[in-house]
Amino acid sequence: MSAQKIAWILLCVWVLVYGGSFVLFIMTEPAGDGFTKGLNRLTTFMGWQFAAGILAIIIWSMGKFFVAGSLGRWLCRLPIALAFALVLFVGGISLYAAIGHPAAQKSETPVEQETTQLK
Repeated sequence: MSAQKIAWILLCVWVLVYGGSFVLFIMTEPAGDGFTKGLNRLTTFMGWQFAAGILAIIIWSMGKFFVAGSLGRWLCRLPIALAFALVLFVGGISLYAAIGHPAAQKSETPVEQETTQLK
C-alpha cells in the first residue's frame, strides 16, 4: 500500500474522529451536580480532540508524499490548521475572560456597612 493511500485513509479516520467529537459532545448527557455538572461532556470532547490532534500530526507529516501544491498536500495541512485554530480559540476565550471582565470589587459586609454609617 502506498504512502498516499495511507494518508487518504488516515484523513478519512481524522474526519470521523474530529466530527465525532462534536456529535458526542452534543449527545452526551450532563452528569454531576453543581459546579461540575456537564464536565463529562467537556472531557469527552477534549479527549476526542486530542486523538484528532495526534492524527493531525501524523497526517501533516505524511503530506510530503504528495506533489507540492496538489489537493492531497493541502488536505494534509487542514487537520493541523483546525487543531491550531481550536487551541487559539480556547486560549482567546480564556484570555478574554481573564482580561475583558475583571473580578468584582470586594464589597463591604453588612457589619462593616453599619460601622461605616455610625462613624
